Amino acid sequence: MRPRTKSAKLTFKRDEILQDIGNYAYVVADVMKVDTEHARHQVLDICQDGNIERVSRVMNLAYSEVVELLYPYTKEVCEQEETCDNTLTFPQEYVVAMELPDNFAKSTVVLLTKLIHEYFVYRILGDWLSITASEYSGIWEEKLDRIRERINSAKNKRVGRVRRTQAPF
Repeated sequence: MRPRTKSAKLTFKRDEILQDIGNYAYVVADVMKVDTEHARHQVLDICQDGNIERVSRVMNLAYSEVVELLYPYTKEVCEQEETCDNTLTFPQEYVVAMELPDNFAKSTVVLLTKLIHEYFVYRILGDWLSITASEYSGIWEEKLDRIRERINSAKNKRVGRVRRTQAPF
C-alpha cells in the first residue's frame, strides 16, 4: 500500500450548488409538456421556502454519499463513542478532506471537484423530480449513475508503471 502523505481539501459552496439546481429546474420546467402551470411551478420552486428543507436534506445525504464514494482517501477513524442525530443543518460549505498517495495527480483532484459538484446537482434534481415530475426523474438518475461511475473511475485510476514480477517457471 502506498503511503498517504499528501492531502487535498475539496470545498463545495451551497450557493453554487443551489444556483445550478435552480438553473436546471428552470430549463426542465420550460420544456415540460404539461396541461397546467401548477405542475411547472412545482419544478421551478425547488429552492423556495418550504422546499429548501427537502433540498438541504438531500444535499447533506449527497455529501455523505460522496465521502463514502471516496472512502479510501476520506477514511476517518471513529471515536470511542460516536453520537449522531437527524437535526437538519444548512452548511454553507461542504468540505471533503482527502489523504492521498504521493503519486495522485492534481488533474484528478480538479476533475473530482467538478464531478462531485455535478453529483450534488444531479442527486438533488433526481430526488426533487421524483416527487414533482416523475417522468423526468429517470433522466437525472441516469446522469447520476454516470457521474458516480466517473468518480469511481477517477478515484481508481492507476498512475505510474505496473510492475509484474517474473514467474519462476
